[in-house]
Amino acid sequence: MKSRLIILFIVLSIILNVQLTGQSLPLTKEISTGWKFHKVGTNEWHDATVPGCVHTDLIANKIISDPFYRDNESKLQWIDKNSWEYKTTLNVDKRMLERQNIELCFKGLDTYADVYLNDQHILTADNMFCEWNVSIKPLLEDGDNTLRILFHSPVAMGLLSRDKFNLEAPVGYNLEFIANSDWPSVGPYIRKAAYMFGWDWGPKLTTSGIWRPVFLKAWDNAKITSLEIVQDSITSKKALLTAVATIEAASTFTGVLNLSCSLNGTIITVKPHQVDLQKGMNEVKIDIAVNNPALWWPNGLGEHPLYEFTGSLKMGKDEIDRFITHSGLRTIRLVQKPEKDGGKSFYFEVNGIAVFAKGSNYIPSDIFPSRVTNEHYEELINEAVEANMNMFRVWGGGIYENDIFYDLCDKNGIMIWQDFAFAAHSPDYPEYKESMRREFKENIQRLHNHPCIALWCGNNEIDLVWNILMKKYFGLEIPKEANLLSGLLPFLPAPGKVDPKVTERVEKAYDDIFYKMIPEAIQKYDYNSRNYWPSSPMGGYREPMRFNKPQAGDMHYYVAYVNKPFSNILETQSHFFSEHGFQSWPDKKVVYNFTAPEDRNKNSPVMRAHNKAMIGNSVLDKYIGMYYKSPKDFDSYLYITQLLQNDCMKLSLETHRRWMPFTMGSLYWQLNDVWPVASWASIDFQNNPKGLYYIVKKAFNPVIVVPSNFKNEFRVNVVSDKREAFKAKMEMKILDFSGKQLWSKTISVNMAANTSTEFFKTTTSDLLNKLDSTKIVFSVKLLQGNKLLASNLCYFSSPKDLILQKPDISKIITASDQGYSVTLSSDKLVKDLYLDTDEKGLFSDNYFDLLPGEKVTVSFKSKEKIDDFGKKLKLFSLTDSY
Repeated sequence: MKSRLIILFIVLSIILNVQLTGQSLPLTKEISTGWKFHKVGTNEWHDATVPGCVHTDLIANKIISDPFYRDNESKLQWIDKNSWEYKTTLNVDKRMLERQNIELCFKGLDTYADVYLNDQHILTADNMFCEWNVSIKPLLEDGDNTLRILFHSPVAMGLLSRDKFNLEAPVGYNLEFIANSDWPSVGPYIRKAAYMFGWDWGPKLTTSGIWRPVFLKAWDNAKITSLEIVQDSITSKKALLTAVATIEAASTFTGVLNLSCSLNGTIITVKPHQVDLQKGMNEVKIDIAVNNPALWWPNGLGEHPLYEFTGSLKMGKDEIDRFITHSGLRTIRLVQKPEKDGGKSFYFEVNGIAVFAKGSNYIPSDIFPSRVTNEHYEELINEAVEANMNMFRVWGGGIYENDIFYDLCDKNGIMIWQDFAFAAHSPDYPEYKESMRREFKENIQRLHNHPCIALWCGNNEIDLVWNILMKKYFGLEIPKEANLLSGLLPFLPAPGKVDPKVTERVEKAYDDIFYKMIPEAIQKYDYNSRNYWPSSPMGGYREPMRFNKPQAGDMHYYVAYVNKPFSNILETQSHFFSEHGFQSWPDKKVVYNFTAPEDRNKNSPVMRAHNKAMIGNSVLDKYIGMYYKSPKDFDSYLYITQLLQNDCMKLSLETHRRWMPFTMGSLYWQLNDVWPVASWASIDFQNNPKGLYYIVKKAFNPVIVVPSNFKNEFRVNVVSDKREAFKAKMEMKILDFSGKQLWSKTISVNMAANTSTEFFKTTTSDLLNKLDSTKIVFSVKLLQGNKLLASNLCYFSSPKDLILQKPDISKIITASDQGYSVTLSSDKLVKDLYLDTDEKGLFSDNYFDLLPGEKVTVSFKSKEKIDDFGKKLKLFSLTDSY
């Protein structure tokens, strides 16, 4: 009995000790329930979801219809002209009130907001991209407390900001999608995501709301506000790091900061560090050495290990706060070496290895970013990884993404070219600049530890817009490159008579932000650990983008906007293509979801409402006429637009890689969509791959073989990202569309590491030797023994001129562990075979050509069992479209 009492006493003592110790740790509570909202000027309150926004709450309460359906977008333009108010009740108990400090932490308020606690004003917010922390203990009462947030109309506030700026910002575009929105009069003047005002792939649905979580945080004595890992020196033998802990203390005291670093169960513990803390903010630096570090590599080049760093702050024997962060150890830099022609290189080097950047431009995953789920991010990034990408450019007209996005990129080896959130010139008045400084500091600090961040970039296209489009309006001489953009000529502004002092002010405001404020913030808060590029695109530092040599920067290139055939891609070189693309419609299942039957005509008002490009379907019609026969119906039209996109981007992506090492980056526009729309995306807004996704996947394989036919020159290159050399053989054939071999040649390949090498060259006329170009296909395979490393096809006539016969396609479907396998074969060439199903899943390949007599097996991954999948799978090819 006595022993039982002793054991009980010990257990109670442990529990009591844990509870007492736990009281010293910060308490954090998310404020996500009980929210209501209403339109200011009305008395009817409705349920609200936080995080969320006005539009999604209006949808949930069935006050408005789905903005994505038909032309509903146009009927909802009243929402952003009004102000909206949110409220909830905070229940605070005595336990929390006993803490020394209590704060409200708003992770994101969109955008102009006044916050009240128990009817006392506690905060004015003016920047969507900032966090807001407010000390509130004196205002709290035991029990219920009322929290209200008044969101002012972004349109009204934008107009006030413009009036304060007292200058019309040179937004640069006189385009349809901007002329029909509030962007020219509002967007450039507020720190809010530009794309919400409408873009050439997105709707104009300018929302407001509590778009990121709200927390109530209580703490005593001190808290660790951040733990930044500065990588001073990284080699394969040793990593020298500095941990920079920022500690906010409520009073002066001496504590102990313990720091540890771990990977896969191996823990490196740093000697406890005594810290003499002063009231307010304190910075503590601790050196860390990691022997034989596991290096972080981009996707396809190695593993992506993430070290866990833990900072524990003690006061006496009690732990009063703990902060955990992760980082990968690597070196990464933008290399710009002088070249003989006066240009400079432009490529990324990781851990001493030159890396060809294979990827895309990422835009927000929804017009309402608050409703993007972690599962959506994970699915999208997994698809990018499967498509062999190693870089995203996070576009400047969007947002600084959620933490989960960067966590997933760290985990999967996706490097990030991170634009700051600018897509137009900005005001220069002091309060606006102060808001930007806060934004830069917070977001640089938040993203600093992520190994995926490869480059900071000041903005999207402001330098291009100014030099190519707007200088003329402001009375300045424009570069000759402006004349090459013939597709944009109808949209160029007329020469203006602007006071030179106004022009000087505009240029100074730009320089202050992108050549002073941002570089200073990077130096201070990112410790100069990454390179900075002021704008994308640029022809060099402080040089406008140019199409001609010498090249010293990045390029945005769209063949449709220079009004050229696809072959112009072969004549336009750059060291780094940070944007390039061609538009298409999404699959019919997406189009059918936002249309009614009567809308299913390419020129219907609803279809026009879902194509925001400045020249819309007319460009698609033009290029269809150039390369394809007229589609027989609406479904065929949607399909043919994707084939156009596939053809253009296959040529672009393969050519860029073939030009390696002169060209060392190809980031196509764009990865994803914010709503159902005709766009340049490879994946639609529901993460369904378009045809382009499969083109990208093949073009970005670590090893590819690229045939090229241009101006009577025919060549075949092998391109490899591998860090090791290898040997193989290359089998080349010319076949007719029934599979008959008309020519063949096999050569040995000794392939060096990480480069592109031409292994076969002849004239097209000698190769064909009078063969009918409308009836043949060139096939090339790269083999190691019986292992297929890469393959490709090349045609010698446009698709509309190919003499194709109706194929007899056989398919065999078998169930697999992750879904289904589909084995296909045909008696004749199948051009652009589309595997069509309404079921949710991911094909391993689609929109491909099937050679006669060859068997191809395609997998379909699905999370759920599908009844009668064989009957639900439809096959459609080019001969079915006319």
